[in-house]
Amino acid sequence: MTVPLSIESPRRQAARKFGLAMRAAMARQGVSTKTLSTATGCSRSAIACWRQGDNLPRLETALRVSEALGAPGLAAIVRGCREGRCSNCGRVFLNEGGKPRRYCTSDCRDASYHNRSAANGAAARDSALAILRSELLRVGPIRKQAVGKVLTLLQDEEERSPGLVARRRLPVYQAAIEAMCSSCAPEAFCTDETCPLRPVSPLQVRTALKAVGPLV
Repeated sequence: MTVPLSIESPRRQAARKFGLAMRAAMARQGVSTKTLSTATGCSRSAIACWRQGDNLPRLETALRVSEALGAPGLAAIVRGCREGRCSNCGRVFLNEGGKPRRYCTSDCRDASYHNRSAANGAAARDSALAILRSELLRVGPIRKQAVGKVLTLLQDEEERSPGLVARRRLPVYQAAIEAMCSSCAPEAFCTDETCPLRPVSPLQVRTALKAVGPLV
């Protein structure tokens, strides 16, 4: 059974165009609904629905109707309405369902989602780096509010793209360590050899000179 399209359907205009063209072709060829039903194998109720512009046939059905009426434009109307281009891979696909589709397959849909998540994660990382760099340039200790903002951005990135965190976090960690070390040692030299950040600190160690005895 062919159900009429809703008023909000994006295919409504194409259905009306198809109905007008179909009525004109049937009148031109002198073909009745009964004759067309026999020639195409479509029910009379479906043909009546299409004639009224209430819905569109599937492309395969539209090709049979076009051939029976000698009107290739009918199939062209349906093809133009039911074909779409995938927003992810750019491939042309056929959408015979009732709802609009942006992707040719579920794999393309998932890939597009992951790409958007990756882009959002990169933006969060860049924002975190910008905050850390600004903290390096200001005078005084690092502000807790700024550090909290950085942590929030990094947490959001981790929730979106957990598999990419390790690779993307390295520059953020490096900037954070540099900020901490610079705040602790503004003279640009580390004087604490026991600091837990010593193995990854970018600062060189400045040790006190030990007294030595006279050379023999």
